[in-house]
Amino acid sequence: MEYVTYAVAFLVIVITVCRVYKIISYILYSRTPRAKINELGNRLWKDLYAEEVSRSKPDSLVASFIVEGKVMDKFKAALKKAYPSADFSDVEKTGGKYLAYLILCEPTIYGKEINQDARDAIIATSETHGGGVQPYCVSLVKTLYGKEEARKYALDIITGKLK
Repeated sequence: MEYVTYAVAFLVIVITVCRVYKIISYILYSRTPRAKINELGNRLWKDLYAEEVSRSKPDSLVASFIVEGKVMDKFKAALKKAYPSADFSDVEKTGGKYLAYLILCEPTIYGKEINQDARDAIIATSETHGGGVQPYCVSLVKTLYGKEEARKYALDIITGKLK
């Protein structure tokens, strides 16, 4: 019976330490510029999208795509107004491959070498995550905080660390 008590106590300690670690890492990570811009971009997109949907009330798939296009234009205009130095020309040139382009422009990221398998995975995943507003947020981070921070942000998006 004594060993069962020790085992339960050990499991409780391990679970508590894991939870504390997750909370601390979340707090530390949420202070990075890329997390702040990501949160700002997501809130702005949700607000603009909800406003446009309530105003136009799309009833078909085509109308939904039109609404999304209008919201994307408003989103870019709002970012440009808030940050006049923002330059989205790279995003618009490379399209959905912008995240992969940014990550793969140098052979290392986070101090680790990018091998061929990782390159292929980044390119494939970039095409699915490359649409929408996140590339514009990445471009904004590149303008405000530098290329390395933007590369980390792009990798965080592709790996699912930021959504």
